Amino acid sequence: MKIHVQQETTLNGLRYSAARWSGTLFAALRHIVWCAFFSVLFVTQSSAENMPYRLQPGDELSLSYLGLGPAPHIATIGPSGEIGFPYLGTFFAAGLSLGDLEREIEQAAVGVEVPNLPGRDPPFAVLNAENLFLEISRFRPITIIGQVAQPGAVEFAPGMSVRGAIGAGGGVEIFQGGTAPALEAPAQLRAALELRRLLRASLFKNEILLRAPTSVEDIPEEDVAALSEFLGDEGASAAIEEIGLAISERTLAIQALNTRIELVDQRIERLRAAFDNYSSASVTGEERLARILEMMDRGLTTEETVNNVRLAALAASTRLLTIESDIFGSQSERERLLAEIERTENEYRTDLFSQNQDLNRELSQLEGRIEGLQAVLLGSGGAVSQQVDTSVEVFIYRGSPDAEEGRLAAMNEAVQPGDIIEVTVTMNDD
Repeated sequence: MKIHVQQETTLNGLRYSAARWSGTLFAALRHIVWCAFFSVLFVTQSSAENMPYRLQPGDELSLSYLGLGPAPHIATIGPSGEIGFPYLGTFFAAGLSLGDLEREIEQAAVGVEVPNLPGRDPPFAVLNAENLFLEISRFRPITIIGQVAQPGAVEFAPGMSVRGAIGAGGGVEIFQGGTAPALEAPAQLRAALELRRLLRASLFKNEILLRAPTSVEDIPEEDVAALSEFLGDEGASAAIEEIGLAISERTLAIQALNTRIELVDQRIERLRAAFDNYSSASVTGEERLARILEMMDRGLTTEETVNNVRLAALAASTRLLTIESDIFGSQSERERLLAEIERTENEYRTDLFSQNQDLNRELSQLEGRIEGLQAVLLGSGGAVSQQVDTSVEVFIYRGSPDAEEGRLAAMNEAVQPGDIIEVTVTMNDD
C-alpha cells in the first residue's frame, strides 16, 4: 500500500496550503494589536506534536482501489471509532496512526476478490497491497469559541496555526457591535491601521507566490526588502518561511503525482514487454496448431494432441488480450495523473487570485472603518496616541472529552484536528 507522503509526516511538519494561509492570515488579525499578542502569548509547543498523528472520530479517509475503479471510496470514522470500506470490512481506527491502519487494511486485503473494471477479463480481480492507496482526505474540524466574529466549527487545514484558526473564525472581536465610544476609538484605530499594513503584506506575499518561485532562494532581494518594510525583519523572516512552506507543499504534491506517473510508466513498460512475448508465443502456438492439424489430416497424430495444442494457443491469445487491456488501463491512469497535475497547478493559481480578491475587498472595507474611527476622534478631540491597554489570551483545549487539558497558546502555534480554541479579550482603559 502506498500512503500519501504528506500524511505520514508529523503534525509539526504538515505543509501550509497556499490557498489557505494567505486567506487566514489577514482575517486572524482583525482588530488586534500584534505587539500585545507576542508579548503575552509565547509558549513552547508540546513534544506530543512530534508524534505521528492519531486518527479520531470525524476524520475522513479516502481509499482508492487502483486500476479497479475511477473514484476512491470516502468514509468517515464514526463516533464508535470504526470505519468501513467496501470488500474489506470494518476497522477500529480511533487512536491508530495512518500507518497502523494501513497495515490492518493491507492484511485484510490480501486475496480478496473484487469486481474488475467493465470489459476486463477475468470479471474479478484479486486485491493486494499494490491495489490500495489510503490517505486522509479531511481532518475532523476544530472549534473556535469566545470573542471571535464567527464562533463554531472550522475546517482543519494541515499546517494551520492558532492565528489561522482564529482567522477562519472571522478574527478576534474586541468590540461587539455598535459605534465605538471615543475612549475606545484610539485602540480600534491603531488595530485597524496595523491590520491594513498586514493586509497589504499578505497581498504582496501572494504576488510573490504567483510568480511561481521554486524555492525561497528564488525570491528577489528587493521583494524580501519590501516584506521587511511591511513586517519588520522578524516578521519578514516568518513570512518567507510561510512562503517556503507553501512552495514546498505545491512542489511535494507535484512530485508525488510525478512519482506515481513514473511507477505507471514502469508498469506500462513491463506490460508491453510481456505483450511482445505473448505475441510471439501466440504466433508460435497458431503455427504449431496449423502443423498439428495438417499432421492429423495425414493420420500422423492423435486428437488428444491436437486438443492440447489448441488449448495452449487459446491460452496465449487470451493472455494477450488481458495484457492489452491492462496496458490500456495503465495508459488511462497515466492520462488521469497528468490531468491531475494540470488541475493542481490551475487550482494553485486560481486560489491565489481568489484570495487576492478577498484581501482587496477586506482592504476596501477597512479603509471605510479607518475613516469612521478618524471621524470619531476628530469629533471628540481625541488622538491616536491615547493609551488603551488591550490584552488578548488564547487557550487550547486538547484531548478526549473525559481527559481534556487546557493551556495558554501562542498565535504561531500549530493546531491539531479536534482542538478547541477559546479567545478572550480584556480592555483596561487608562
